[in-house]
Amino acid sequence: MSSIPCRVDIQNGLRLLLMLLAMCSMHSCARSTLHVDAMIPQDNDRPMEFSGLDNVVVFHEGYLSGAAPQDKSGFRALRDLGVRTIISVDGAVPSVDEAKAFGLRYIHLPVGYGGFNRDRSLELASATRKFIQDGAVYVHCHYGKHRSAAVAGAVTVMLGWQSPDEAIFRMRIAGTSPRYTGLYACVADAVRVDDTTLDEHTVDFTSVWQPSSFTSGMIEMAKSLDRLRLMEQAGWEAPLDHPDLAPVAEAGFLADLHRILASNSLTSGQPAEFSRRFDVAIMESSELESLLLSSSADHERLSSQLDSIVSSCAGCHDRYRIGESLVFVEERPNSLDLD
Repeated sequence: MSSIPCRVDIQNGLRLLLMLLAMCSMHSCARSTLHVDAMIPQDNDRPMEFSGLDNVVVFHEGYLSGAAPQDKSGFRALRDLGVRTIISVDGAVPSVDEAKAFGLRYIHLPVGYGGFNRDRSLELASATRKFIQDGAVYVHCHYGKHRSAAVAGAVTVMLGWQSPDEAIFRMRIAGTSPRYTGLYACVADAVRVDDTTLDEHTVDFTSVWQPSSFTSGMIEMAKSLDRLRLMEQAGWEAPLDHPDLAPVAEAGFLADLHRILASNSLTSGQPAEFSRRFDVAIMESSELESLLLSSSADHERLSSQLDSIVSSCAGCHDRYRIGESLVFVEERPNSLDLD
């Protein structure tokens, strides 16, 4: 008789254990299927930070903007957030292989600091509409503050997800500088686009885009330096005969162009000193952009920084194009499999 209560207690204990195991299993499943907005509230009023991932802002359910993933931890964070597709609007070549190792697809559609035209806007909106069906989409530039936020803002308006004012509010959360007037204009002027138009801009999106040649990139760099000189002569403002120019946007373009050419396959095959000079040029042009973003920089300091960039470019040109007769041949755009 005394063994009956003990048997009952054991049976009750087994039932309780099974219930706990079932609850733990349900909780585990729920965690494994967490949607991105369960981890990042859409109305967050400041950028979010994750391991290897900076300045993350949600512009719409399953659509995020931020900085380029720094290393494997950044790609892992994106995967854990439910991201399936990464859209890079930065000029530098994306880390396609690293992304693929975490099951992520890369699409490369670079935009400039001065804004982006209608065709590129439609490509970005079309890519977002297509790939968000597979999972969350993350759009990034270099720092995650300016170009990616502007693209995310324009795309959400074009897809009818929010109004221009709402999108601009999200841009400000991301930290987009008001000095990038062209980026803000792209969002302010954006309108809802019908599905038929977007269908016409659904193309075979590539994982890596590059300039048609290294030489053409160098020509663009020379033109950019010329435009910066014009703005310097106008007191670091847009010249009267070139009202479309913006100093900070041009400096950002120059820094981006240096990053593009530094990651070019032809550059990587050159002497170590050649690559080191590019690293210095990236730092110098990025510093000019930072100075222009700062309201405290005086004209003398800006001019000194521009002189340093020009001197660096001239020294590199004299040594490698003239002194060592370095020649770059045309290369084809690099298109990689997205699957």
